[in-house]
Amino acid sequence: MNRILPALVLGFFVALAGTCFYLSPAGQKIEEDLGLFLLFKMRGPRTPPDSVAIVNLDDRSSAGTNRSTVAENFSKWPRSVHAEIVKTLKSWGVSVIAFDVHFVEHKDKAGDTAFARSLKEAGNVILFAGLNRETFNAGTPAEVIQENLVSPIPSFAESAMAVAPFPLPKVPVRLNQTWTFKAASGGEPTLPVVALQASEIDQYERLHKLIREKIPGSLNSLPSSHEEALASLKLIEIMQYLHSLFLQEKRLSRDLLTELTGDSQPDLTPEEKRTLMQLIGLYSGSNSRYLNYYGPPRTLKTYSYNQILSSDGKAKKKIAGDLQGKVVFIGASPNSSFGQKDGFYTVFSQPDGLDISGVELAGTVFANLYENMFIQPLSRNKGMIIAACCGIGAVLASVFLSPLQAAALITAASLGLFLSASYVFGGRGIWMPVIIPFALQPLVAFFSVLYWKFYTAHREKENMNKALGFYLPDRVVKELTKDPGFIKTGDRMVYSICLQTDAQHYTSLSEKTEPRSLGNLMREYYHHIFEPVQKNGGVVSDVVGDAMLALWPSAQPLIDLRRSACKAALEILEAADKFNRKFHTMELPTRIGLHYGYMLLGNIGAGRHYEYTPVGDIVNTTSRIEKLNKTLNTKILASQETVQDLPEIITREIGTFLLSGKSDPVIIHELLAIQENIDHRLQKLCELFGQALSLFKGGEWDPAIHCFNQCIEMVATDGPSLFYLQLCKLYRNNPPQGNWQGIIRIDTK
Repeated sequence: MNRILPALVLGFFVALAGTCFYLSPAGQKIEEDLGLFLLFKMRGPRTPPDSVAIVNLDDRSSAGTNRSTVAENFSKWPRSVHAEIVKTLKSWGVSVIAFDVHFVEHKDKAGDTAFARSLKEAGNVILFAGLNRETFNAGTPAEVIQENLVSPIPSFAESAMAVAPFPLPKVPVRLNQTWTFKAASGGEPTLPVVALQASEIDQYERLHKLIREKIPGSLNSLPSSHEEALASLKLIEIMQYLHSLFLQEKRLSRDLLTELTGDSQPDLTPEEKRTLMQLIGLYSGSNSRYLNYYGPPRTLKTYSYNQILSSDGKAKKKIAGDLQGKVVFIGASPNSSFGQKDGFYTVFSQPDGLDISGVELAGTVFANLYENMFIQPLSRNKGMIIAACCGIGAVLASVFLSPLQAAALITAASLGLFLSASYVFGGRGIWMPVIIPFALQPLVAFFSVLYWKFYTAHREKENMNKALGFYLPDRVVKELTKDPGFIKTGDRMVYSICLQTDAQHYTSLSEKTEPRSLGNLMREYYHHIFEPVQKNGGVVSDVVGDAMLALWPSAQPLIDLRRSACKAALEILEAADKFNRKFHTMELPTRIGLHYGYMLLGNIGAGRHYEYTPVGDIVNTTSRIEKLNKTLNTKILASQETVQDLPEIITREIGTFLLSGKSDPVIIHELLAIQENIDHRLQKLCELFGQALSLFKGGEWDPAIHCFNQCIEMVATDGPSLFYLQLCKLYRNNPPQGNWQGIIRIDTK
C-alpha cells in the first residue's frame, strides 16, 4: 500500500507531461514525421480504386509525336497532339479528363484552335489553373494574403468544363496533406475535387433534393437539375455555394449521412448512396486532408500518350476498355528521378530519388475522395487519453514489477498497441498517435520509476546509516545497509579491503606528553587520516591508541573498492606528512598495511555490550603486513590480492613472505604512487629492483647482490634493497636448505 500513492502521483505527472508534449507543436511534428511514416511503412502499398487512371507525358510520348522536346518541356508540344488525345479519350467514353498542365501561353494558331474545339466538343475537360500569391495591407496592422487564379488562355478556359488549381507545398519536407478547397483563393475547389464532382454530376439532383429536405429554402438560388444549374452558373460556382452551405450548417453532413445509412431512402441503390456519400464527404470536413497514399510512383494505372496515339488496333481496344467510364488525369510522370521537376517527396519516394509526380498526387487525391477514405487523425482528446493511459500503465508496471519484468511487459504491450494501431490504420485509415504514447511515454515512465526507486533506496540507506550511528558511529557498511532491521539479522559474510595504520614514536610520545594534550594531538592526527578514508568510500571500523582499521566492504568483489582503498592509503601518507609538518615537534610517522579477502562482519560480544566488528584471517593478515613495514623500512605494503589488475596504481613486488603465525605465504607489494605522479627515477628503480628480485628467487646470489647495490646507489635509503642485500650475503655463505622457492619467513609479529 505504501507504494500505491507515490506510484499514482508519479503516473499522473508522467501522463500530464506526455499529454502536454503530445499537444505541443513539437509532439505533433514527431507524430507526423515519424509516426505517420512508420504506419505507412507497416501497411505498405494498397490497391487503388479502378475509377482513375493517369495519362503520362513521358519521353516515349515525345518521340511518338515526332517532336524533339523532352518530357519536362511538354508545354511546348503542339496543341494538336492534346486535341487528338482529348478526342480519342472522349470517343472511348472517359468520364472526365483533367489536365495537370498549365496552358498559359499561346502557341501556333491552328493547334490552339484545334485544342479549344476539342475541349468544347468533349464537354468534360477540366484544365489546370495556377495561383499567384499576393500579400498586402488592408488598412489594418495585419497583412492579408490573397491567392489569385492564373487561368489558361481565354479560348481554352471558355471551352473547358471548368478551370481549377491544384496547389501543393513545394518544400523540402515530406508531403502529407492536400487541400480540397483553398480558402486563400476564395474557397476555390482544387482540380481533383472538381474532377470528382464532374464525374458524379448526375447525382446533383438527388443531393439537391436531400439538402432541401433538411434545410428548406437553402438552395433557392440553385436550380434543381444539373443541366439548368450548369446553364446558369459555372461548375466552380455551384461547388463553392454547396461548400459554403456545408460549412455554415455544421450538422448537415451528419444528418445526411445518417439518412443515407438508414432505411429512409429505399428508392436509392447502394451505388447511388455511395456516390452521394462521396459528395457529402467532399463538401464537408476540413479543407486540408491527410493523403492516404496507395504506394510508390506508378501505383496508379498509367498509360503514355504514345500508347494511346500510336498503339495498334488490338492494344487500343484494350486501353479503351480499361479507360471507359474512368476519370483520367493528364500530366508528366517520369520513369526516373533524372530531370524530374514536378516531383514531391512522400513516404513512398524511392531510394533512387524518384518522387511521386504532381499528376499522380492529383489522381491520389481523387481516389481518396472517390473512396471517401483520407487519413483521419484521431481526435486530440482521444490522443490525450491514449497518451495518459500509456504513461500511467507503464509507471504502475515499473513500480510493482522488477526492472527486467517491467521492461519485458512494457515492450510487449507497446509492440501490441503499435500493431493494433497499424491494423486500424491499414483497414480504416485512422491515424492513432504511436511515437509518444507507445515509445516515449513508456521510456519516460520506466526511467522515472528507476530513478524514483534509486532515490528511495538511497534514502533508506541514509536512514540505516542514521540508525547504526546511534551505537556504531562511522562504522556503517553502506553496501549492506538495506533497512534498519539488519542490526538484528546476525552476521554477514562480505568481501572487503582492510587497511591498518600504525604511528611510530607513539609509545615514547605518550610517555612524555600530558594525557589531555595527547588526546588533543591524536584527535588532530585522526582528523587528518580519517578524511582520505571517508573521501574514498571507506569506513573507519576501529581505533585503538595510535592504530586505525578501515574497511571497504561489499557483497560482491568489486575492483573499484580496491582501487579506492589504495588511493586512500597514498592520501593517508600525504595527510600524515601534512600533520607532521604542522606538529614537527611531535611527529607521528605512519605505516600502512592492506589486504583483501572474504571476512565476517558481525555483532561480537555478550550481555549488554556488543561490537560490530570484522572477524577473520583477513584482519590478522593485514596487521602482519602492516608490521612488515618496520622490517623492510617501507611505508605502505599490500598483498597481491589487493593490488592486482589496478594498472593506475604503481607498485613494486617486494617478495613472497610467510608471515608470523601463518601457514600460507603472501606476495607483498609496495604502493608507490598513482600512475600520473610516477617519475622516471622511481620507475627505473622499480625495473631494476624487479630484476634483482628475480635473481634472488632464482638463487643467483652474486648477480642479485650486484643489482641490489645498483638500487641502493639510486636510492641510498631504499629499505627493501638493503634488506635483500643483507639476505643475499647471508644466503651466499649459508644457502637455504631444501627446495628454494624464494619464500622469506618472518618470525616476528
